[in-house]
Amino acid sequence: MPTQTTMSITMDADGRLTLPPELRDALAAEGETRLLAEVIDHSLVLRAAEDDLSDVPEDDRWLYTPENTARILRAMQRPLEEDVQLSEEDVLRLMNQRPE
Repeated sequence: MPTQTTMSITMDADGRLTLPPELRDALAAEGETRLLAEVIDHSLVLRAAEDDLSDVPEDDRWLYTPENTARILRAMQRPLEEDVQLSEEDVLRLMNQRPE
């Protein structure tokens, strides 16, 4: 059954909201957390976006899998360890290659 936490918060003149600890706990948000925000029937709905790729085009979701993220991090570390120089074109080409 869904849980509900309701409380009043204030938006400052710059449009910033500060979420009290109770709301951060309800979202399971720790530290800097990416949230997905939607307006539904004049209500602001926030969801933790950590595992949610609904805002990423379907054709690009393969890029955000844990396996591919690890692959990218390994690829980025190798040039540092081996002093390999990559051009901007090399990086763009590598980013556009889907894993087999």
